[in-house]
Amino acid sequence: PAILTCLVDSSPAASISWGKLGHQMPLLEDGQGMTSALTIPDVTVKDSGNYICTASNVFGSARRNIRLDITDPPLIDPSMEKNVTVQQGNDGFSLKCLADGNPEPRVRWRRKDTNFSNIVINEEGQGMTSVLSIPDVTVKDSGNYICTASNVFGSVRRNIRLDITDPPSISVPTTSVRVKEGDPAVLSCLVDSNPSASITWTIQGRPVPDGDNGRNQKMTSTLSIPDVGVKDGGDYVCKTTNMFGSVMRNIHVEIEGTTTCLVK
Repeated sequence: PAILTCLVDSSPAASISWGKLGHQMPLLEDGQGMTSALTIPDVTVKDSGNYICTASNVFGSARRNIRLDITDPPLIDPSMEKNVTVQQGNDGFSLKCLADGNPEPRVRWRRKDTNFSNIVINEEGQGMTSVLSIPDVTVKDSGNYICTASNVFGSVRRNIRLDITDPPSISVPTTSVRVKEGDPAVLSCLVDSNPSASITWTIQGRPVPDGDNGRNQKMTSTLSIPDVGVKDGGDYVCKTTNMFGSVMRNIHVEIEGTTTCLVK
């Protein structure tokens, strides 16, 4: 609680009352004789302000101002999301961090794992809000961001995980392979995807059951053919898919000494 005390010297005795600037209703107080105490049981920052003790008798009145400042360590808005997902290419994306406290806290952003590089920091208000702006979001902007609010009574922070999603990309070392009949062959494709993507192999539109299919964010998928036969020639397709799209690459396998008829 906060207790404000007003001592009065008066003859004849004076009546004592309390008020607050900007507050319309009179405030309740306790007192004995010429001492009056104003008690605020559960103080909050809203109770800060100028309080007025007024003493009056038949000969006049006198008043005294008392300034009450309620200090409060900083607090970051608890409704702020801890995990944020944005699609690559989003233009004008921003994260807002709102804090409260008395005295007014200083609010700042930083990135935990690297520097900000192309990221712009904008300040709004009078230090209570900090906006982190990323003008052209790319996968490289994924990471852990920290909002910190500080004043003379302490410091708090909130960790935000930012995940940038995009359609998968795929690359192959070569688009054409020549293999002698009876020799082994290994086909591979490199997939980069966020979120993780499924990978499948087909030949002439038919699934290849022995393919190294899977689901990962960044991986190399291989298809091994231990003993190449004439039937193994043709167009193989490595296809990767996530929730934002799919992409495929063709690899043509030619068996030396044979002619393959392709059906499309």
